[in-house]
Amino acid sequence: LKRIRERLSKANYISRKEFETYNNKNIKTVLMIKKNKVIKTKKNELMSITTMMDEFDSVSVVIFPSLYKTVSSLLNQGSYVMVEGKIEIKENVSLMANNIKVFKFND
Repeated sequence: LKRIRERLSKANYISRKEFETYNNKNIKTVLMIKKNKVIKTKKNELMSITTMMDEFDSVSVVIFPSLYKTVSSLLNQGSYVMVEGKIEIKENVSLMANNIKVFKFND
């Protein structure tokens, strides 16, 4: 990510170090999946809290059941993904995912 950060910034993708300035706002970013924790909701649906990171820091990405159904196969450790979602800052910074797609490096 470090080698393409300038191109990502020009395309309005923000880095993890900028998340604190976007509280309650929708953003798009590119992150690497570090760890995926699947949980069941009270309605017995699957969702996940996935730790993702860029070259600066990590963040918990919350993937609710409706999105999880369509993206669960993309959530592999070490994979790079484009995430669109809303930043929420409470005790920690979290990203509530609205969309996740595979990210391909085009050099």
